[in-house]
Amino acid sequence: MRNKFRWSYPILASIMLASLALNFGCAKKESFDTPPFIPASYYNCIEAATYDIAFSYWSPYSMRLKDEGSPIPGEAYRDLVFVVKGYPLTDWSLKDVDKGYVMIDMIKCYPLESMDFSKLKPKTMVDMVGINKGPEEENYTDFSEGILVFKDCVIMPAGSVELPAEGQGGEMPVYPSY
Repeated sequence: MRNKFRWSYPILASIMLASLALNFGCAKKESFDTPPFIPASYYNCIEAATYDIAFSYWSPYSMRLKDEGSPIPGEAYRDLVFVVKGYPLTDWSLKDVDKGYVMIDMIKCYPLESMDFSKLKPKTMVDMVGINKGPEEENYTDFSEGILVFKDCVIMPAGSVELPAEGQGGEMPVYPSY
């Protein structure tokens, strides 16, 4: 009886090894290629350049409106979701990762999930999407330029996710600089 099953052990062992190799190989590749989690509301974001968002707070036009007692245009964008596409990460962008944020030009980005930024490397192009919380300083109109704060940011390889989704999103209005 023992001789009858003797040939099946090597076959079973090779099947198990092949199965393990496939499982570990596929699992590793799958986690690398999986796009980051992005909340559904982020697909209806506004695409803008960092300077366009900042200009709505710190342009001569904005300052003139403040002097006239009118609201600053940038305040209309508070709590809206913006995407900045194709931004090159630098050592400077990543210098404060240990403090919990990344700098995207003059935008201080706090992550949606705390581990999001630990894997970022300089010299890569990224897309950043997050919620505009306005200027960092409370009395921000007393100086010409400052830092904007974005909460719940997701930073991903440039072009990896279509944001805003096709047929959705809005446009950033441009204000005159007179």
